[in-house]
Amino acid sequence: MTKTYKEPGRARKLCPGNCGLYIHVRSKTCDSCVGKVEITESTKPQKQKSKTKSEKTNTTKQPKRQQNRILTPAGKCPIKPSGNLEAPEDIENWCNVLLKNNPAFSADALVYFGREFIDINNEIDKFRNFEKIVRGAFA
Repeated sequence: MTKTYKEPGRARKLCPGNCGLYIHVRSKTCDSCVGKVEITESTKPQKQKSKTKSEKTNTTKQPKRQQNRILTPAGKCPIKPSGNLEAPEDIENWCNVLLKNNPAFSADALVYFGREFIDINNEIDKFRNFEKIVRGAFA
């Protein structure tokens, strides 16, 4: 026996037999419409056709993006800076050397390595300048 409702609500749908009653969404018809309504192909969900090989090969390929980026590296910085970390040229050269060593480093990783060489508690202005240069050049 199918339970019927007079008004719509959650998990209810209109009976396809045009009786005006609402039934549960998983029911096909109400008891009064069982013999009157046939489920046709149009009421069943359609399956999507899969693409053929020719359709798949005609699509343009997107260039590969580097998926794995290191945001917070583990351990110490692999390469110590050779110059002063206040000059923009020295900062960019050091970052380029780090990126040649591991191209997966993001700008966040480079800033994280800079914390090892700049005391952020006492030299916050120097660190902010360093961070601005790195994010501007490598973000």
